[in-house]
Amino acid sequence: MESFTDPVKAVSTCVKKPFNLIVTEYELDSMNGLQMIGILQGVIPTLRSIMLTNCNDEIVEIQSIECGVDQFLSKQKSLDVIVTYIENALARDLREQAMLSNSVMSEEEGLVIDTKKREVYKNDQIVDVTKKEYDLLHLFLNNKGVALSRETIAEELWTTEIETIDLRVIDGHINRLRTKLDLYCINAIRGFGYKWNEQ
Repeated sequence: MESFTDPVKAVSTCVKKPFNLIVTEYELDSMNGLQMIGILQGVIPTLRSIMLTNCNDEIVEIQSIECGVDQFLSKQKSLDVIVTYIENALARDLREQAMLSNSVMSEEEGLVIDTKKREVYKNDQIVDVTKKEYDLLHLFLNNKGVALSRETIAEELWTTEIETIDLRVIDGHINRLRTKLDLYCINAIRGFGYKWNEQ
């Protein structure tokens, strides 16, 4: 942790040594806090930020939200409250980093699979899926743009002999998965199988 009274020095230091979180006042000398955060976000896109201010101007608050400031707090709040916001922001950052390191995703569909926990998230909300639905989704996300035959899907996800599987069962699982997660990227290939297509 480091503290600065000069925003220019703060920016130059952060460029050389990126931080996870910045806490700044809005009222600064050579630039305002929002301008400083904007500069830093151009260098550190994942930077989290908390803005402290005595300003009651809603326009400033709206600009802060649009700039991606995580919290816009009154300087009148107690130190304990501000510290709690800081701790929560850092904890959220750690959780997201952990998820991304163990995940496959589709930005087009707003999907993230946490492969370590075997959990599926749609637009940041956890969705309850069956084991087979999870395995299907994982297979598609690991093979984006690849045409997968029903036989290939069966080989990957079913342990029994392919000859004993009614391949229409695969269609049923995929249709339920589409409905449950409101998916549009799973395209059927007539007489063959399916492809995850985000184009």
